[in-house]
Amino acid sequence: MRTTLKAIHTAAVAAVNPATAVQAHCHLEGDLLIVDKKQWDLNTYERIVILGGGKASAPMGAALEKILGERISAGLIVVKYGHTCPTEHIVLREAAHPVPDEQSHAATEEIVALAHSCTEKDLVICCLSGGASALLCAPHAPMTLADKQTLTQQLLGSGVDIHAMNTVRKHVSQVKGGGLAQAIAPATLINLLISDVVGDSLSSIGSGPIVGDPSSLAEARNIVATLPNLAVCVSTVLADASHETPTEDDPVFEQTSNHLIATNAQACAAARQVAEEHGYMVVEWDGPMTGDAAEMAVAFCERLKSLPAQSCLLAGGETTVQLGENPGLGGRCQEFALASTLHLQADPAYAVLAAGTDGNDGPCDACGAFALPETLAAAAAHDLDAQDFFSRHDAYHFYSPIDGLHKTGPTNTNVMDIYIGLKN
Repeated sequence: MRTTLKAIHTAAVAAVNPATAVQAHCHLEGDLLIVDKKQWDLNTYERIVILGGGKASAPMGAALEKILGERISAGLIVVKYGHTCPTEHIVLREAAHPVPDEQSHAATEEIVALAHSCTEKDLVICCLSGGASALLCAPHAPMTLADKQTLTQQLLGSGVDIHAMNTVRKHVSQVKGGGLAQAIAPATLINLLISDVVGDSLSSIGSGPIVGDPSSLAEARNIVATLPNLAVCVSTVLADASHETPTEDDPVFEQTSNHLIATNAQACAAARQVAEEHGYMVVEWDGPMTGDAAEMAVAFCERLKSLPAQSCLLAGGETTVQLGENPGLGGRCQEFALASTLHLQADPAYAVLAAGTDGNDGPCDACGAFALPETLAAAAAHDLDAQDFFSRHDAYHFYSPIDGLHKTGPTNTNVMDIYIGLKN
């Protein structure tokens, strides 16, 4: 069952390969750049500039290099450490995720400077994917990088969903929530986006640096009001009316064209096909998988139990984990898997894999973990108490000694998580 779970996940990730997605949506016909059904005459521009950020943005940029070649005048993209690929015309900067670091701040300053250099005679193509929220870091004064790091950690541990996190991030940032688009204007802007958010809202991908923002300062203030020990400088920034973000009908977006090129739905469709090829009847979860990881794991397992033999239950989405004091190591997928292990109690008919599509789950080298019939027996042999590790949010150290982690390394794509349950 483990081998089948891995094959299904591998197919899901391959289906949202960023380079393939760019090539499927973009091509040249003479001097015309065609993206989906829109076209731009490249002879009308003095420069073509590539900007971007996110875990999948490097291969997106590399794909554009194959299409545009020497036509690219300049390019700068910031990626998570290790999420790189060879580029010739585009400079890559590596930085931290999910908590920004000094490199995030420095790379963002470079990107903003290049954006401000663009004029109405330039064409800018922005490659954006999940991860850009941390990688593009330019907080409003008086917030510092350290303040932004603390705020990010507070939000990550609070249990709020990604939309709430991004609402706050947008309003404390100079580049998010349409800020980068403001810097690029009046240049023509083509946005290529890979979605890592539930509902595929363009304004939530990377906290929406190049699209209009439907959220408000008032919403951001309400969200941070629930956080303990909030820094005074955060409240100061959110109290400043000048930090309201531009809406989608703002004139700054008049020369902007948005193109969503890869989604979680595509990954799930590929997963379904492979599961069916392995002889399973596939049932899809009703809507995206959201909510508390442990609670949703129990609901997922109960649904799996209700299905006939030779069934595969498939879901895509992104859960949350509310951490207590001094949590262990892991991520939402590992938490989901450990909760599934406890709920299924080594029943030989069931197996579950919860895994990210980006190769990462939390601040560790695993993208998820397995709940297999043999998991609890293996744990007992190593004197590991599953309930104890679960209570401490320490799934990584539970799974690591028993080869229960799923490790793919960076996949250079990012369309949220995949949840696969098998019933034999």
